[in-house]
Amino acid sequence: ITYTFQEDYLFIDTNMYSDYILYFDTIEAIEYRAEGIPGTRVSGFGTPRLLLGWFQNEELGNHIRYTYGGNTPCILLTVKGKALVIGGADEAETKALYEALVTKWEAAKQG
Repeated sequence: ITYTFQEDYLFIDTNMYSDYILYFDTIEAIEYRAEGIPGTRVSGFGTPRLLLGWFQNEELGNHIRYTYGGNTPCILLTVKGKALVIGGADEAETKALYEALVTKWEAAKQG
């Protein structure tokens, strides 16, 4: 999973599943989850290392996920009323992604 920041959006690039464009001005909430978020894959791509696609769990219902496997830290975003879960390869990468996202999101809210 490669995350590339552009002026108005984050481009999520994968070789195994559909890419995703996250416009900063469509984000309603951002939350860092140190404990990860469990879920069952409904459709998409899943290996012990990567979890990509549509997932389901009791808390979030159906949601889109672009994360690495296991209970690794992740970022929960609310985008147009729907959940999006993303994460880096490790805790440090996920924290850096979270901090950059918050900065871009706050700038987008100010216009």
